[in-house]
Amino acid sequence: MVLKSFGLLTARRLSNLRSNILSNLLGQCWVALIQLIALPLYIKLLGIEEYGLIAFYVTLQATIQAFDFGLGATLNRELARLGAVPGQARKIHDTVRTIKLSFLGIIVVIGAALYILAPILSGDVIKSDGLAMDTVTHAVQLMVVLLPIQWAAGVCQGGLMGLEKQVLVNGLRVTFATVNTGVALLLLYFVSGTLATFFWWQIIASSVYLLTVFLILHRSLPEAPDVKPTFRMDILRELRGFVAGMGSISIAGIVFAYLDRWILITLADLKTFGYYSVAVVVANALYYVITPIFNALFPRFTVLVAQGQYADLVKLYALGTQFMVGLVIPISIIVSLFSHEILLLWTRNPALAAEAAPIASILVLGTALNGIMNLPFAIQLASGWMRMSLSLVIGLIVVFVPTSIALTMHLGGIGCAAAWFLLNALYFVIGSYVTHRQIQAELVQGWFSRNVLPGVVAAVAVALPIKVFYPEQVTPVSELMIVGIATALAILSACFAGAESRRWILARVASIHTAKSS
Repeated sequence: MVLKSFGLLTARRLSNLRSNILSNLLGQCWVALIQLIALPLYIKLLGIEEYGLIAFYVTLQATIQAFDFGLGATLNRELARLGAVPGQARKIHDTVRTIKLSFLGIIVVIGAALYILAPILSGDVIKSDGLAMDTVTHAVQLMVVLLPIQWAAGVCQGGLMGLEKQVLVNGLRVTFATVNTGVALLLLYFVSGTLATFFWWQIIASSVYLLTVFLILHRSLPEAPDVKPTFRMDILRELRGFVAGMGSISIAGIVFAYLDRWILITLADLKTFGYYSVAVVVANALYYVITPIFNALFPRFTVLVAQGQYADLVKLYALGTQFMVGLVIPISIIVSLFSHEILLLWTRNPALAAEAAPIASILVLGTALNGIMNLPFAIQLASGWMRMSLSLVIGLIVVFVPTSIALTMHLGGIGCAAAWFLLNALYFVIGSYVTHRQIQAELVQGWFSRNVLPGVVAAVAVALPIKVFYPEQVTPVSELMIVGIATALAILSACFAGAESRRWILARVASIHTAKSS
């Protein structure tokens, strides 16, 4: 049965899409909750400088992952694309093996380079007044062991995402995050409250997770009993344009996303970096909403582009944008307005809240703009517009570097956050324009006024009066209730402000009512 809204999309596919988005949202929210609970405990058990080193590892991990040259995203895209065409089982198996062996070679080279560079990272990049050099050096060496393990697990996850096994992936991620974090905290509290204990446990747990997702990926591939997977150079040659483009985009994108932290850790001490990293965690909580929507829509965008269904693509793009705005913008506005209250309620640490709150207020707004741009970026990837994406990101980086250095040197962490906001504001304006210019013009006219602006206005109209009339003296429970109710009302208002998202919500409510009546 062909759906009126999306032509090509069958009822079953749309149901799968809803399941994928819901599982991604629930999975990401659970992982976010676990991390939010754990962060103040890590700081209490280890200290702010030690937490700064953990945050440095996260930055290093994300930076190094750029050097997989887009193989993870390529695997995601190829499994989604080939899975939409009958009779491609053999090529799917060969593609997985080819990308797997290519990635293994990259891991060996990058791992060896990191081990050699470990003394430089611990001696010249990281500046600490409270930690011994031996402690920092040993922590960096353990990071080098952990990095390739988590890196490989991410590539396997990308393959499962391309096969649209997103409910399964999120089940695994939720289980791993819960067990991993719980055991880590127990070890730090009862065994040894050191960075070495933390990183050794991460190595063990991540190895188990890698083995699990690796086996599941291979068992999820289409059945091909008479096929022995082989490494094929012709597949690499076929993919080299996309891989080269994705590799360049990945490197540029990681620089785009993490350059603020590299600049800050180079110019400031580890304690300042620790406070900034806490603010980053608050702002990056938005990605637990952004990433599920991107992961659910990107494979479907790829299929629609491959089949030339551009009208259906734009309809789905508009709906996705309105839901992205309806979720991300209200949360970002609430966090920005109530950053100090949220941090104090969360960490119960007045000094930490005072230092991190102004930074978080700015960072979260920049992250919200970056989140909205994930969907134009998904259109670019699905369409193979690599040169456009790369040129855009490189141009933004050229502007960002001197701006970030200047603001960081004068204002510290707040200046670095301001540079991040300005960068994403520029990205939003230019990136959306150049993306929409490539699509049929009449299909995307009024994208901002129809899909973005109504949700923003609705969210501000709800959140701002609550902040203005916020009582001075409230209990933690009342504070939690006020912020929670404000967030829920802002999200509801923003989602109903978009015509497509409102129509979708009302249709789901009507279908549930009909089902109950029957």
